[in-house]
Amino acid sequence: KLFAEKETLVKKTTQAIVKQCKDIKLIDAKATIIAPHTIQIDQDTVISAKYVIIGTGASAFIPEGIEYGGDIITSDELFNLKTLPKDIAV
Repeated sequence: KLFAEKETLVKKTTQAIVKQCKDIKLIDAKATIIAPHTIQIDQDTVISAKYVIIGTGASAFIPEGIEYGGDIITSDELFNLKTLPKDIAV
């Protein structure tokens, strides 16, 4: 149930963002800023625009000395749990 609710929330949020941005070209890709108002998506695709909005996302950081795996998980795994753990430390 928890996983299904999370998936529904993500889907609804994505749909709301796309709807709000109906007059904006959304590009889901990694890109590099190469000049003011200009980004390069891949070797052949360079786009210039008056405004460029960057959604950076996030990735988990595991400090040196922390043994990742088993009982230690990142937010990536947390958001995909099918059931909540009895105890959790953040």
